[in-house]
Amino acid sequence: MFSEKQYILWLANTGVTSLKLFNIIRTFGSAESFFMSNESGTKESKKQSLIRICKETEEGMFGYTTFFCPDYPPLLKNISDPPAIIYYSGDISCLQSPCVSIIGSRRSSEYGDAAAKTLAHSLAAVGITIISGMANGVDSAAHEGAIESGMTAAVLGGGLNKIYPANNVRLMKKIISSGVVLSEHAPDAAPIPAYFSRRNRIISGISYATIVCEANEKSGTSGTVNFALEQGREVYAVPGSIFSPLSAGTNRLIRDGAPIVVNAGDILYNLSLAFPDVFHIKAVPKKEQSLTEPQNLGETELKIYNIVRSRTESVSADLICNKLDIPVEEVLVALTMLEVDGYIKQLPGSGYVCSKHSLD
Repeated sequence: MFSEKQYILWLANTGVTSLKLFNIIRTFGSAESFFMSNESGTKESKKQSLIRICKETEEGMFGYTTFFCPDYPPLLKNISDPPAIIYYSGDISCLQSPCVSIIGSRRSSEYGDAAAKTLAHSLAAVGITIISGMANGVDSAAHEGAIESGMTAAVLGGGLNKIYPANNVRLMKKIISSGVVLSEHAPDAAPIPAYFSRRNRIISGISYATIVCEANEKSGTSGTVNFALEQGREVYAVPGSIFSPLSAGTNRLIRDGAPIVVNAGDILYNLSLAFPDVFHIKAVPKKEQSLTEPQNLGETELKIYNIVRSRTESVSADLICNKLDIPVEEVLVALTMLEVDGYIKQLPGSGYVCSKHSLD
């Protein structure tokens, strides 16, 4: 009458942790055998509970998968503490594609948002599912960029019926339409702080690599980075201005050895070397080369780009400051943004020139 998957759903809703659930299945051989045993309560009460939980799940307009199902995210099975059950809304099959997570500050700058959106757009365009946490700031920007060109997935810190932050209701609907929203917690579970810390292991665990776009020195992104490193995943960082506290965390990661990311091609090339059977792409297709055609640039960025493009030799930040009469901090931020987008590149000695493909 009931499947093993449904018995696991019932067991997960008794309040046991994933670790306890795995131990029970290991001891009894299956969730069904435990259900039928005398150790799990009276037969009639268990049956009514199972029927109720299955009915609520069917009526909740969301699905679920378990560690033992073929649609469970493959990389997630290899972490030390995988969730036994995942509730989701959307297309869970997008997690069978190669995944890369993009994370960063909730109080991000325009630069951090633009970097996240640009990288997500380019990676999603070549078939990579972008993973993030649907928080404000960098997370939201990454989801938006991926939605424009491909698939994305959001891992929540609470149940699917408890959207957090509440202002991201529209974004959640868009993610469901072009990917999936998922949680290890029952749909009505409140988003408490401890859940957010634990969900970070899922964000990194699903992904082959994690990109940190913007983070201050004591950012919560450090938790995801630590999980990623423990899980043997790749960690990349987007460089930022030395004058911006929001870049202190990413610049520290780079100082400590994290590879620098200035465009999607950097990540794709490195991942194709590390996982040749999964990533067959050596670079971003030309039409998606980090959005390198001059579009959506801010006023300062466009002025700086035109100065660099108009000269045959490299251009220093000091020269740009003198020409435009704007503060060096603003120039450095704009230069970094242009480099991340792939419009320009920095040469040894701190001079800047146009990237070759931005002139094509």
